[in-house]
Amino acid sequence: MPSTTLVPSDGRSEAARVERTTPRRRLINIARRLAGMTTKPVPKPVVKVVTTTARSTFAAAAPIVEKAVSQAVSAAAPVVEKAAAQAVDAMLPVAERLAAPVMDRIPDALSGPLTKQVARLAGPATGRAVRRGFAVRINGHDVAITSDDLADAFPKASDRLLICIPAAGEDEKIWSKGAERMGGSYADRVAAVNNWTPVMLRNDSGEVMDAGVALGALIQQVIDHWPVPVSRVVLLAHGDGGLAVRTGSAIRPMGERPWTSLVTEVIALATPHLAVADLATFVGARLEANLSGIVHLDERVTDLPMLDRAAYLLIGDDVTTQDNPFGKALGGAMKVGRRGSRRRVVEIFPGAERFVLSTAQEPLVNHRSVHDALLRWLR
Repeated sequence: MPSTTLVPSDGRSEAARVERTTPRRRLINIARRLAGMTTKPVPKPVVKVVTTTARSTFAAAAPIVEKAVSQAVSAAAPVVEKAAAQAVDAMLPVAERLAAPVMDRIPDALSGPLTKQVARLAGPATGRAVRRGFAVRINGHDVAITSDDLADAFPKASDRLLICIPAAGEDEKIWSKGAERMGGSYADRVAAVNNWTPVMLRNDSGEVMDAGVALGALIQQVIDHWPVPVSRVVLLAHGDGGLAVRTGSAIRPMGERPWTSLVTEVIALATPHLAVADLATFVGARLEANLSGIVHLDERVTDLPMLDRAAYLLIGDDVTTQDNPFGKALGGAMKVGRRGSRRRVVEIFPGAERFVLSTAQEPLVNHRSVHDALLRWLR
């Protein structure tokens, strides 16, 4: 048979191609052969030995690895927590500045609950200890309720106290919202014109009943340790701070000078005035109730006695205080398919005078009409 010569696709003979193979080409060929070996089936005994060895090795190493990881995480946790707290503290002022234009457009009746939720989320994240309840505030700091501390904090204390109670999750800064347009806050003008001493509070209270107990106890301590005998007290509350006043004033303290006997006016801004005892289960019903200023309260709260000598003045915005067509339309649209139920809506402050103001331009915490009214009422 005649000999044949293999001619590859490049046209060169096999011999010529082998002769011209470079060292680099040889290495590539060796790598290809090794790769081809890996595609061949591995004998089953080898697989079994390798699998058994791997399982036993991992089983023995697992507790050691777990302990090492746990120790590493425990050691790193304080460092990570501190770094996260510092990062959050650094970002909060920026976030406040960015959110300010948006929050200014939110009605007071809705901004209180939003602020409360933000406070709940931000408190644990920053690592700062949150002292529950109420506290007297001066220049951004809590004041101890002792005779000496109150005398130092209020060197010009008068016998008439305007106690400013913010909504839950808020402090004295809420009263400065929009104050620049009026040349000062309610407290500034009342103190300057009518010789009242404003007492600002911080509110980190919980449920309404607990908040009322804490508020009443604090006010009584302030009265007992005030530098001069107190002759008159006016409570100015914002949001659900008014609900704390409602429950706290029903607890009559013992003693010669109970604070409840000194209150002549309770002025509530953007405080809900209607309540239902049974909480609506359908989203649409809840939405309509919230937009109409109706809250869920235990019947025990609405049945509590009110202060005998005090005049109750409720000031609300036109978004939540009056019938809200938007709320009815949206809430009604979300009630499709819901079984109807009759719920008893009751007055939280029966017999109180009610005022409705537009908050499109001025917030209730510093509204021109409220400024004028306070100067008339607190003479």
